[in-house]
Amino acid sequence: MEKGELERLEGEKLPSQDKTLVECPLKYFTLNLNSENGDYRFLDTISVSGGSALFHTQNNCLYSSQDGMLLYVAGAQSRTSLDLNGEVSQGALLCFEWGSFSALRRLSVADGGIHAAGLMLRGTGAPSMLDEMTLKLNGDSAEYEWIFGGAEGGKLGVVNTLNVDVTDMEYMERALQINCSVGTLNISGGGHCNIEVFSEIKRVYADFDGALWLNGIDGGSFGEINLFDLVSGLRFFSSKSATVILPYSLYYFKMNELNSGFEDLATLVSEMGWQEATSLTEISITVNSDGNEFFNKYVFAPMTEEEKADYKNLTEFKTYFWREQDSPYGEACVDITAYCGGDSVVRVPEKIQGRPVYGFSYMYVEGVKEIHLPSCLKSITFWGTDYLLDKIVWKGTKSQLVAVLGSEEAVYNLLYVRIANVIECIDGNFTLPEEEFSSSVNDTEEKAPSEALSAADNKILSDEFFAAAKEPFVEKYISERLLTQKL
Repeated sequence: MEKGELERLEGEKLPSQDKTLVECPLKYFTLNLNSENGDYRFLDTISVSGGSALFHTQNNCLYSSQDGMLLYVAGAQSRTSLDLNGEVSQGALLCFEWGSFSALRRLSVADGGIHAAGLMLRGTGAPSMLDEMTLKLNGDSAEYEWIFGGAEGGKLGVVNTLNVDVTDMEYMERALQINCSVGTLNISGGGHCNIEVFSEIKRVYADFDGALWLNGIDGGSFGEINLFDLVSGLRFFSSKSATVILPYSLYYFKMNELNSGFEDLATLVSEMGWQEATSLTEISITVNSDGNEFFNKYVFAPMTEEEKADYKNLTEFKTYFWREQDSPYGEACVDITAYCGGDSVVRVPEKIQGRPVYGFSYMYVEGVKEIHLPSCLKSITFWGTDYLLDKIVWKGTKSQLVAVLGSEEAVYNLLYVRIANVIECIDGNFTLPEEEFSSSVNDTEEKAPSEALSAADNKILSDEFFAAAKEPFVEKYISERLLTQKL
């Protein structure tokens, strides 16, 4: 081609008039056929002679051997499947804009093929129905506006399965506009995904790591929206009732504060009590659209056994939740300040609502016979004396328990003041020798009532303790045998 013409194609503002012939880049290769009236005509088949250094063909398409760019599409009218996953030349764009693809049933589009597919689907030869269409959109795709079906989007009326994969999209300024009816919409990838619907989408499956905005416009609607656990938020509007199915329980949803990313549920769930959060599996939201009132329904999974156990711990233990910035342990965690349940065996959990339990305080509770303590504890406090627990079970080593309580003497003090008869550890037990145990029992019996805490005294102290579990105790309740060991 002439050098001046190449300069013009390359975008030079002031191309020269140089008519020297230079090599033409293959991206400007164009194969034009015209009928007598000037309309475009397209080949039914295309092939390349063996040994060509410039071209090769695959599936009746012509490609550049240098960089794989698509240069020409033959046999468009008989194609049932098409993959547009690379760069497309200006000459090949004519095939998509003016060719007939009415027999097409499966279309896959990514990267440089996005613009070509848009021209094809808005062209006069677009198919009216696709069994499956796959779109892979990334950060470079935002410059193209995607419209399928309707007055602006060509004659595509139905897509049975539409797969949309979004990656590296910080924000989709231009929404993916769908004017055709869709049976199933599968959304994958991550970031932000903005889809505007002017028709009906029966089912949505979103295995998406990020926030979704699904907006039904001018009668656009969604039937069922199924969310996977990576979805961080959902804004949607449907002109008809829709059902959103979530992969987790309402208890988990509230506990992890996921409601902040869901426009309809943010305030409602944050103000909801824990008992209500454990009893509900559905929430209905009233919608008023152009004077028509209907309900959108959010369906949650049943609580797991682990979540039921966690809620039981939340109700049976008085807790103080430390934020990371305020915690004496350097991370967000939980202090248990009292036991309020009715079990004879108390099992202190390692975590409550996902946070580690680092502190445990206990006051006499009638009927309790055993207390099981996890080895993650960094602070242990027993208020009062003479519990006569059958045993304390420490799920760590003897040396670990000594480190938490501060000394071996502190461990034996729990036995001497009759908190428990034995302390079991994974590598052995702490017990008092028989003569010391007898002395401890006799010594307690000989003390005046004001100097020893009986079961009744412990009960009174326990009641006041529950009223203000973290408040300091009045001096009169503290005897020489009140054991308090904390880090």
